[in-house]
Amino acid sequence: MAESPRRSLVSSSKPLWTKVWRFAFVGLALVGLYFLLNHIGWDVIRGHASHLGWGAALALFAMGVAEAAVDSLALRRGFSQPISVPYLYVVNQAGALLNRFIPLESGEVLKGALIARRVPTQAAISGTILYNYLFKLAKPIACMIALAAALAFGSDTVRRLAWYILPAAMLSFLPYIGLKVLIHFGVGRVFVRLLRLVGLGRKDPDAWVRGARQVDDLVQGFWRDRRGDYLAVLGLQVGGRLFSWASWYLVVTLIDRAYDLPASGLIWTATILMGYIVGALPSRLGTTEAGGWAVFKVLDMDPAVGLTTTGIMTLRAIAVNGLSALGLVFFDTRRRNDEVSELTP
Repeated sequence: MAESPRRSLVSSSKPLWTKVWRFAFVGLALVGLYFLLNHIGWDVIRGHASHLGWGAALALFAMGVAEAAVDSLALRRGFSQPISVPYLYVVNQAGALLNRFIPLESGEVLKGALIARRVPTQAAISGTILYNYLFKLAKPIACMIALAAALAFGSDTVRRLAWYILPAAMLSFLPYIGLKVLIHFGVGRVFVRLLRLVGLGRKDPDAWVRGARQVDDLVQGFWRDRRGDYLAVLGLQVGGRLFSWASWYLVVTLIDRAYDLPASGLIWTATILMGYIVGALPSRLGTTEAGGWAVFKVLDMDPAVGLTTTGIMTLRAIAVNGLSALGLVFFDTRRRNDEVSELTP
């Protein structure tokens, strides 16, 4: 029997060995991060971090809240049923906090369950799918904006590095374009045959293609019937990423005045691209900070600045997630009656 939409939205089960491996990976990543910090020198890290005063810390926190609020507005525009933006904001932050420390997608389960208590389950599924689908387009667009600033206004070195990064930034459109090609040009059947030939992928790759087609139909219908909301979701998501870039600019320029706005755009884009690699790992905790070190190393910049900046951004995210999640106590999160939740906006 097929899994019901409600069950798929609010539950997640993984084999025990997968859970053990994920938690073991988190431990290894944190141990690796400790040795990396020790190698750089704790005094160096403290020296970089000391450039941020209380005023800058408050500004950084405010930008984090603004970024999260814009993302919540974008998520709200994707729903066909009315739902409170403050509620979505708090739920999103609670889920993000859980995801950061528990590498089992528990945060997504929590978000799905809490959203499904305010809108019909199918509306919750559709709105979340739309948000995640368009996010695959919003991030590359924001990266291209940041790279354009680096190419137009950066120093010779920044422009040269931006040209190197440009092909990778263009490749970041592939998750969005790939699904279009898969569906609209009949590549799905070829994809299924390849998976079966090499013995990789899901037990039923046909189901994967059918699911991809359903997602695309949902997005096409959203574009056809609610074009203003479609553009609003995409625009707000791009705006949220620009808040992220502004946060990076604030931190790196306070640590070292040599990093101007175009240079920060280059660094931020490279970090976003590194995030695609980190995102494939079982946990972001520890790996994100090491990724920041690697980005600066590859760009022939001070890797200690990269590690410090990424660490500060991680602490900012935890603070925004944690303090915002406390807002759950002010909302009614009890499960609504099934009849009401399916029939009432």
